[in-house]
Amino acid sequence: VFCSNLKQLLLTPPIKGRSIFGIDPGFSNGCKGALISPTGIFLTSTIFYLHANKLEKGANVLRNILQQYSCTLIALGNGTACRETETWLSDLIGRNYFAPLDVSYIIVNENGASIYSCSPEAKKEFPTTDPNIISAVSLARRIQEPLAEFVKVEPKHLGVGMYQHDLPKKKLEEALDEVVSECVSFVGIDLNTASQCLLRRTAGLSDKRATKIIEYRDKKGPFINRTELMKITGIGSKIFEQCAGFLRVGPITAEEEHEFYKNSNSNKLDCTIIHPESYDLTAKLTTHFNLNLENIGTSDFINRLKERTTNTDLKILKEKFNTSEETLKLILDALSKPLNYDLRNDCSKVPLFKKGVTNLSDLRTDAILTGRVTNNTHFGSFVDIGVGCNGLIHVSKMKGQTLETGNTVEVRVLNIQIERKRIGLELIR
Repeated sequence: VFCSNLKQLLLTPPIKGRSIFGIDPGFSNGCKGALISPTGIFLTSTIFYLHANKLEKGANVLRNILQQYSCTLIALGNGTACRETETWLSDLIGRNYFAPLDVSYIIVNENGASIYSCSPEAKKEFPTTDPNIISAVSLARRIQEPLAEFVKVEPKHLGVGMYQHDLPKKKLEEALDEVVSECVSFVGIDLNTASQCLLRRTAGLSDKRATKIIEYRDKKGPFINRTELMKITGIGSKIFEQCAGFLRVGPITAEEEHEFYKNSNSNKLDCTIIHPESYDLTAKLTTHFNLNLENIGTSDFINRLKERTTNTDLKILKEKFNTSEETLKLILDALSKPLNYDLRNDCSKVPLFKKGVTNLSDLRTDAILTGRVTNNTHFGSFVDIGVGCNGLIHVSKMKGQTLETGNTVEVRVLNIQIERKRIGLELIR
């Protein structure tokens, strides 16, 4: 159960290319806010308070930051004071306070953020920053690039398990480590932006090799191609063969694309899941279909490839190029996607953006609501329906469906126990 939940959490679709303002809510110490750029760089921070006499000042500060950086998305931690902060935010959005910006917010799982903010890795990245501000940065990054941020925290602290303290520690850690490595390899990572945490989880790379890759990147600048990895001590042909297919090399933003590919050593195939050992075969295939490899990733190239491969018999191609059908399928699939394509965007787990707040006292039996699965157990699924405490769909009320963490669901309220903060739900779809 724990491994399955962790896998779904790590494969949450990212919200890339947007500035995000993270809020770590609090009462006496105030709400800590931090804004990150579309590429995850920490730009600015602030602290505001929810005390009656300071609310207007906090609203002003927040509006100025959002307008200055044209930020329309807020990531709000679900810890202490989340409910009060959400009510305040929802009121501001309802009054169109941030105009002309159309602002929405999303509730983020805070589990493990404070542990990461005090870790040696966090101190290394943010040597002079208050740990509370680092937590706010982490919350924003959990929305922008969930996998890269969640791997920084020990899985047992992420709040997606069940009875983990009753399990043998070593056995649990081994199982969870395997899940993390599998997810990292499945998604693939950018060699020029990946942290040490991500790199060391990649097949073939150890902690020591990950450190050397980052040292090389800091000294020489961004990687231009995958084969540059072979210049690093400790990464020979065998290690390269193991890790190359999981590492992407390419421009970080669309604006950098033209400049990046002007370099004669760059290769657009380095942005795909195609392994370098199949590059020659890929070139022969594109020639066979009368296409130019320079144009891969463009809509024209993709459309033409799909037209020309619709009725293609892979068995004939397999014999002509002396390869396997699996390799041909992988190459043709990779060429029919845009560059830097993200597999996570194929799944149905759409984040829930909110503009208004619902309270537990507003709930009524038989009400139909939309929510998001936050955790699974063998007795049922917990769902965030936006009222400050999760509801439970008991296995007997699931209609035979199997839910995963992150699924968006439609539910009916069966019973409410306000004093105990318990909500019984039934799955509709």
